[in-house]
Amino acid sequence: MGGKVHVYKRGRSRYWQCSTYIAGKNRRVSTKQESLAQAKDFAEDWYLDLRGKNNRGELKAEKTFKQAAEQFLREYEVITEGQRHAGYVEGHERRLKLHLIPFFGDNGLSEITPGLVQEYRISRLNPDNKPIGKPFKQAVRQFEKEYGFRSNHRTESEAEFRLEAVKKNIVPFFGDTIASTVTSKAIEKYREYRLSQIDQEPAIAAKMVDRELGALGEMLRWMKQRSRSPSKSTMHHEIVTLRQVIKTAIRHGWLEHLPDFSPPYRKAEKISHRAWFSHDEYRTLYEASRVRTQRYKGTARAWPCEQLHDYILFMRIRACAPMRPIRLSFATWRSSRTKEPAKRSF
Repeated sequence: MGGKVHVYKRGRSRYWQCSTYIAGKNRRVSTKQESLAQAKDFAEDWYLDLRGKNNRGELKAEKTFKQAAEQFLREYEVITEGQRHAGYVEGHERRLKLHLIPFFGDNGLSEITPGLVQEYRISRLNPDNKPIGKPFKQAVRQFEKEYGFRSNHRTESEAEFRLEAVKKNIVPFFGDTIASTVTSKAIEKYREYRLSQIDQEPAIAAKMVDRELGALGEMLRWMKQRSRSPSKSTMHHEIVTLRQVIKTAIRHGWLEHLPDFSPPYRKAEKISHRAWFSHDEYRTLYEASRVRTQRYKGTARAWPCEQLHDYILFMRIRACAPMRPIRLSFATWRSSRTKEPAKRSF
């Protein structure tokens, strides 16, 4: 190979190693061969494969988004232990596995540009990308790429087994049928078809078919959920997770700066502040309401004036924002009355 690939042995290892420099990086791998002739053949094939990947732009000389995401998940839960709710951490992991890694995963970190992020927004909002309107076999391919039965409560082997069962039995049956037309009647026809095909005892056959239908039901639920247009808050949370991963890459020196991920063509949002009364403002308010209550005592206006005064006192005792007590239910009010309020001077 003209000195482009080196074959050598390491220390006490009985296997030959090979190395080369390509795409700005030294790369090495074990040939798993003890024979020098076989090791040379392996090294030649390995080098040609690397060259092909490099010509197609598949060989990265930098960390990929997937690697940065794995590093983020590895350290985020540990560093924020006790400071972030477990559901918040799981939300980051879910958004990465379901949406961000399937889209950005193989891209180098320097390739995560504002333009690519905009393409991500378009792909998430594009109605043509909804699996429920595609032929069933195409929807299954999208399902395999983005989800594939992978979850925290299921091992990789279990997920692969369920996916293989779907591809082997369910996909040939529904084929080009539009995914949205796979109704309960169509599923019942599939059940009858599969029971007639399985050469086992009825109880065993029924159990096998039920397992397949469970996988089909999970897949159809995913398709329906995936076909919903994400809300504004959902997109915001996904971009927040994306930004967290890029910041992790910056901290590890894999990237120099944080790109601008703000959505273009968007009008400036109204800046709102929570309404809180200062101590003096509360005092002025409840003193005025007390005077008003005494003024209308014994009249038709007495009851609403007393209710308003009690409302203001409740806000003051519980340190509530002005609009917060409106959203309290009777159960919340009753539970709050069982607790001893903090002593405050009025």
